[in-house]
Amino acid sequence: MVFFKFILIFIFQIVFASSEKNNTEPVELYKLLETSKGWEIIDQIEGYKLFTKNIEDQNLNAVMVSYETSVSPLGIQEVLMDVENYESFLSSSSKMVTKQLKRDSSAVVGYQFIPINFPFINDRHYCFKLIKNEINIRDSKTLVKWFLLEEDTKLLDNESLSNGDIIYLKYGAGIWLMDSVDENRIKISYRLFMDPGGSIPNFLTEKINKISIINLFKDVIAEAERRTS
Repeated sequence: MVFFKFILIFIFQIVFASSEKNNTEPVELYKLLETSKGWEIIDQIEGYKLFTKNIEDQNLNAVMVSYETSVSPLGIQEVLMDVENYESFLSSSSKMVTKQLKRDSSAVVGYQFIPINFPFINDRHYCFKLIKNEINIRDSKTLVKWFLLEEDTKLLDNESLSNGDIIYLKYGAGIWLMDSVDENRIKISYRLFMDPGGSIPNFLTEKINKISIINLFKDVIAEAERRTS
């Protein structure tokens, strides 16, 4: 019985390894998101600053939110990597389904299903890889970054595969950055670009992105505060 269980685990690891081998990190997109050049502030809400940035050869803008806080960056990083419990603390995304598919000491592979509550617009889903970075409080530093994985039937459940109306998202990435403000405070920013695929009007996509990124950011900070208080 133990031997049979070992074989199953071994097969499971091979499946994930083969499904990820053709997925490479979008280094150039990371660079565009990370650099400060080109970001334009468009709004400020309760201390949260919202920015957009034009991405060359793309019809949509990237979006960024930043906020100064005294919450430990390690606490924020822990929350971001806790994919398995996203549904318990991402209150602004209550209808979103998140599943952790694989985890090791520095990365998580996950799946998300996003219902779209607009007529004639299909739901979305995707697999992603979330990568943790070592933190150095003295430097501007990446906390966590993620990117979308190519569609692979090995990573999707039968329900997702049987529903041909769901659109799989293939291109997108995000990065959480930290800058030291003083001895007690840091500035956290989350920068995101995602091609929504299908026939969602650009103005609607950008509106959804701006609202969702602030709500997600608030949820993450609130959960980090709760865990470290």
